Amino acid sequence: MELTFDDLLQKDYFLKYTLIHCTHDWQYSSLNQIEYLDGFSEDLINDYSFSFNTIVPYTRYRLVFPTDEMRITKSGNYLLVVYDDNIDNPVLTKRMMVLDNQTAKIQGNVTWAQDLSIRS
Repeated sequence: MELTFDDLLQKDYFLKYTLIHCTHDWQYSSLNQIEYLDGFSEDLINDYSFSFNTIVPYTRYRLVFPTDEMRITKSGNYLLVVYDDNIDNPVLTKRMMVLDNQTAKIQGNVTWAQDLSIRS
C-alpha cells in the first residue's frame, strides 16, 4: 500500500503513523496492537520532500506499507492514523481493509434423481 499526501502548512513535522484494528462497523476492536501488528506500534514517516518553485509551498509525504518496522498479522478493518505529537489530534485518518487470500475446495457428488417423474 502506498499513501501520499501534501501538507500546505510546511511546518517542521515529524509525522508518525499507527494502525488501529476495527470491527465490522469501524468501531475500535478490543484487540491489543501486539495481537495484530508485528514490530513497533508506531513509526515515523521518513519519506518527504519540500516543494520547489511553486506558488504555494507544501511538503509531500509518502508512506509505503508494510515496512521493516511494522507489519499487519491479521485480516480485518484498519484505521491508519497519521499524527504529529498526539494521536488524539490526527493530521489524517484513512480506512482500509486487509484481506486474507485463501482458497476454498468444494466437492460435489452427482446422483440420479430418485423421483422418476423428474428424470429426463
